[in-house]
Amino acid sequence: MVNQSKAALRLSLFANRWLFGQKLLATDLANSEERMASSDRPSLRSRIALHFIVLRRLLKQLIAIIIGNAIYFLLLMPRLPAKAQHRPDKLDLGLLVDFWICVVVYGLIELVARRRRKIR
Repeated sequence: MVNQSKAALRLSLFANRWLFGQKLLATDLANSEERMASSDRPSLRSRIALHFIVLRRLLKQLIAIIIGNAIYFLLLMPRLPAKAQHRPDKLDLGLLVDFWICVVVYGLIELVARRRRKIR
């Protein structure tokens, strides 16, 4: 059980560093193993912080999907050729265009959020 939790901790530490572009330091791993040795469960504060990060990311994704779908279905779809218009009963080019617009909107939201964090 302890070995599994240490392996999970190493994987999550590596994933967090990789996702956020930070270097993985040997001291980070040593410090995290010391914390795991003292207790198998993360503190309440760290769990709340993790939930906050996940909820914030989920909210950004939801906003990107809503705005992206609004742009596609209300503004672009009526002006697109018939092959690029999405039909609800099929996987088609329109669905790919809609997905691409949602990804671009999410990228813009992330860009704005990161610039706001750098300013602070």
